[in-house]
Amino acid sequence: MIEKTGLVVKTQSGFYTVQTEDSLVTCQLRGTLKQSSKKTELCVIGDHVTIEMIEDGTGAIKSIAPRERVLSRVEPSSAAGTALPIRTRRYLCSQRLNRRPTCAC
Repeated sequence: MIEKTGLVVKTQSGFYTVQTEDSLVTCQLRGTLKQSSKKTELCVIGDHVTIEMIEDGTGAIKSIAPRERVLSRVEPSSAAGTALPIRTRRYLCSQRLNRRPTCAC
């Protein structure tokens, strides 16, 4: 089996779309990852993962890299805190200030 690394870009109903260096691969979690008990989501958008390619072109998520940032909040129904994983990425927005808007009235 071929192993690849990638970034989770989409999650839906237990299926994860992983962007590898050459393509998008639809994956599912391996059973061993599902059995581990964690207080956060197992796999979220922005996680770096290692996948095993399957013959039909899909993949299985073999491991998830540790998260660098986690946003935590208190649940309204209890005093226990919940950790929410987040991935942040900075975007640079620029606008041309020299150009005046034109109006055809």
